[in-house]
Amino acid sequence: MIGLLRRRVVVFCSLLAALLLLIAWTGLTAWRDLGSLRRRFTAAEFESFRIAGQLQSSILELNSALLAYDEARDELKWQQFEARSGELNEWISRQRDVLKTAAEKQVLAEVDQEYDRYLSVAQSIREKQSSEGRAGESALRQLNTESDRIFALARRLADAHRRALGDLLGASQRSLHRLEILLCLALVGILGSCVWGARVILRDSIMPLRRQVVEARALAEQHEKMASLGVLAAGVAHEIRNPLTAMKIRLFTLNRRLESETPAREDTAVIESEILRLERIVNDFLLFARPGEPELEVVNAGNLCRETVALLSPELAASEIELRMEGDTDGLSFRGDPRQLKQVLINLIRNGAESIKHGGTVILRIADDYRMLAGRQQRVVLLEVLDTGSGVPPEVQQRLFDPFFTTKETGTGLGLSIAMRILEKHGGTLQFQTVPGRGSTFGIVLPGLEPSPQPCSYVALRP
Repeated sequence: MIGLLRRRVVVFCSLLAALLLLIAWTGLTAWRDLGSLRRRFTAAEFESFRIAGQLQSSILELNSALLAYDEARDELKWQQFEARSGELNEWISRQRDVLKTAAEKQVLAEVDQEYDRYLSVAQSIREKQSSEGRAGESALRQLNTESDRIFALARRLADAHRRALGDLLGASQRSLHRLEILLCLALVGILGSCVWGARVILRDSIMPLRRQVVEARALAEQHEKMASLGVLAAGVAHEIRNPLTAMKIRLFTLNRRLESETPAREDTAVIESEILRLERIVNDFLLFARPGEPELEVVNAGNLCRETVALLSPELAASEIELRMEGDTDGLSFRGDPRQLKQVLINLIRNGAESIKHGGTVILRIADDYRMLAGRQQRVVLLEVLDTGSGVPPEVQQRLFDPFFTTKETGTGLGLSIAMRILEKHGGTLQFQTVPGRGSTFGIVLPGLEPSPQPCSYVALRP
């Protein structure tokens, strides 16, 4: 159980560590994404004002340069205008790689077309300047009109930037929402894992340990009571045995003097029967008080059960009760006293037969397993007695192993108590399961012998 508890604690801690790592990763991802969104917001906000503002200021500078050329009629002013207009044209072309959305690129394409018309108007002003000496009012108004159109497109470009910023804001909100959901799921996972871990540890580890402590305490109290009761029973049995022996001798002498088939002879027969019953009870008392030390030897479980079945089959057949064996009858061995263990099996089989009363089945099943015994996990041999009787009522189950408690009219209530004492001296225990109305299973659990490794045999091969 300690190993199982350790494994479960390791699994629980690993799961908790994984969830903590998930939360840390989620927090780091959220921090990184928020930083990226912050930078994108700032860049997008600045970009919208930068492009629109630079376009408007560039058009104003070109207008000023063109008006200066028209006033001064200086070829140098025109060259400055051409240089600045060429730089603006290149700048507009570079913005195609800067802008991201289709709406922004569409507005930029309109700006490029309008700028071409703006340059055409500027060229017509130069031609009029060369032929007429000065540009007319209509040409200057057309130039202002083209400039206003470019200014309007610049504002549209800024609006397109703001719409892209809104789309970016919506995407960021969705991303933040997903992060919130992920964090909530991680927290719920941690809480669920904590609840699951606490429940598993409490249910499968702490509660069994608590039950074992309670059972061990109850068993210790029961052993103390049985020891005190055993000392008392031994003293009472010795005090009763001597008068019973004297009564048997006197009764034997009296029977020799009485004639057969007389009322007095019938009375002595009843007295003799009761004396024998008292002797049997006294012997049970002594066996319960001081059970003999087992003479341990290697016992084959199959042989022990076959001898018991052969001994009791005729007795049970008289009540039409079938007694049979099941399981591995030859491969299991343990150290024990076959005489004492046969006594325990006989007691359990007879109890099962008395529960059936007439017509049924008693099965003596042999098996092996690994179970907790004597405080450690070890290989055990199971000798189980199954019957199809009436089962043990719930009110009787709690007192089933109490000394001198019995539901039989002629029983002493020491059979199961003696069986338990014998098995304890063998390092084993007695367990039972019962379903009222369907039968019971009493299981003898004994430390098994680990199978010895088979020696390897080698066959020499001639070259």
